[in-house]
Amino acid sequence: MKKWLVMLLAAVLAALLLAGCNGEQGTQPVEPGPSGNESQAPTETQDETPDAPVERKTITIGICQNTKVEDYDNNGFTKYLEELTGYDIVFDYFATRSDDAKTQLSTRIAGGERLPDILYRFNIGSNIYTEYGREGYFEDLQEYFYDDEDHTIESDKAEIFWTRLHENFSEEDQATALRRMTDQEDGAMYVLPRLETSPVDTMQFQPYINQTWLDKLGLDMPHDVDSLYEVLKAFRERDPNGNGDKTDEIPLIGIEGGLGGRVLEWLINMFMYYDSNNGWNVGADGQIVKAETTDTYRKALQFINKLYKEDLLSSSTFNIGGAAMQGLTTPASGIPVVGIFVGHLTLHVEIGNMTLKNYVAMPYWGNAIRTENLYSMDSFITSDCEDVDGAFEFMMKGYTKEVSIRSRYGEEGVDWVAADPGTTSYVGTPAEIKVKNEGAFAGNTTTTWNTVAATILIDAEGEQVQFDEDAMDEWTLYKRDIFSQLVKNFKEQEAKTVKISTGTLVYTEDEKTTTEQVRSNCSNYISQHKTWFCNGTKDPYDDATWAKYLAELDGYGLQTWRTQAQLIYERQQK
Repeated sequence: MKKWLVMLLAAVLAALLLAGCNGEQGTQPVEPGPSGNESQAPTETQDETPDAPVERKTITIGICQNTKVEDYDNNGFTKYLEELTGYDIVFDYFATRSDDAKTQLSTRIAGGERLPDILYRFNIGSNIYTEYGREGYFEDLQEYFYDDEDHTIESDKAEIFWTRLHENFSEEDQATALRRMTDQEDGAMYVLPRLETSPVDTMQFQPYINQTWLDKLGLDMPHDVDSLYEVLKAFRERDPNGNGDKTDEIPLIGIEGGLGGRVLEWLINMFMYYDSNNGWNVGADGQIVKAETTDTYRKALQFINKLYKEDLLSSSTFNIGGAAMQGLTTPASGIPVVGIFVGHLTLHVEIGNMTLKNYVAMPYWGNAIRTENLYSMDSFITSDCEDVDGAFEFMMKGYTKEVSIRSRYGEEGVDWVAADPGTTSYVGTPAEIKVKNEGAFAGNTTTTWNTVAATILIDAEGEQVQFDEDAMDEWTLYKRDIFSQLVKNFKEQEAKTVKISTGTLVYTEDEKTTTEQVRSNCSNYISQHKTWFCNGTKDPYDDATWAKYLAELDGYGLQTWRTQAQLIYERQQK
């Protein structure tokens, strides 16, 4: 009975609804459509209110403002990310110089000011960002990278990151990267890292020599320590610019803190195998030794000190910045003032300045040393971010291959296109893209942010790039040619170099804790004294001074550190 009642009520309700739909008010006769199908014509009373627009999300990005970026808001890379992620980007600008930006950040934190959701490419150092993380100013992203506290189950939230890490890095390099981005005390992960591979950028020292000066003075290309000294001496004493002033030329300069500019290590490796990143050398007996305590190291410092005292090595080497270096390697006058510079052509010469054409790549002798891949821990999600899930998802887009290429090389179709089939790059590897405008990254730009961060960038210095011969100017093509020659020279010497360092030593938590202070004290002492012995603050020729240096190193606990490092090395060898 109830079933029939329900059916009856449903029928009545359907009839009433049908009557309401077909009533006179608000209706028009149904007419055939153009194809014979019935269509409902619009009426004056029909509701034509459009759907309310979907409210877009906003994300704030703190960035060190680069003077080469003409406009961030209307920048091609900004628009690209906004379309890709669905976020509107609002920039919070910090100072161009990293030290000034670090001070601004510290001041804002101390004053309780609100921080942007994301800090992008803030190179503030591991000690500082770990401190900010532990104090609660940066988000711990461990749960986004891992699904467990033991760091063994990789999270799907970071699938893009994990996939590209495993595809492009060896197991050893993966371990190094993960160790660097993890707080070794409690496993927290405050950082979104920038990981890069580059056969060019990992060359520790990249020397170029003024061929114009060599030709003018009738000098041969140096090929060992002695001939190098004679060439530098001629650059100083024989007025290669011919203006009657023997003091305005700089025989040799490097940019010690800059990529590819480690002139001191270039010189030391003419005497011995020396890798400051992995400062333990392994003897024939399997015992390790700190390179900086050997007699051969001392001999190398004596040679550098000699260059310094005779004004053959510029004192600016120890403190010069990138912009100042550009002013010396490629001055606005177009008249070269440097005989040999050790530095990076993308960073340490001025784009388009034809002074570069005076220089050629130098041959290597001694040892050719590579740094590690580039592991930069410089982007963070702050505790003021109200949607950490969204911010992490936003930043994960940066780890895709597409975004990594876009951030480095600019806009597809404008700054680059797909490489021609079967072509190779300037270092002889298969080309993937063809660059039409190198200035998108290194020059004034409207299509990139002139920096890369929170990404995995493979062959970051264009090692998979085909240059567009028709689109490139004379300067860019010349830079490519001498870059290519330098890579060739390095690889030839690298093949002759016998690596005798321990490589990266992986410390357990207990091992780190027991020697952290000793390792810090010894490393700082060695670094400081390397500079002092080179510039004459300490005399590397004086036996008593050298003996005191070794004794004080022991006093800081060098032998304790060596004993532990030996055990770790042997463990890793097994």
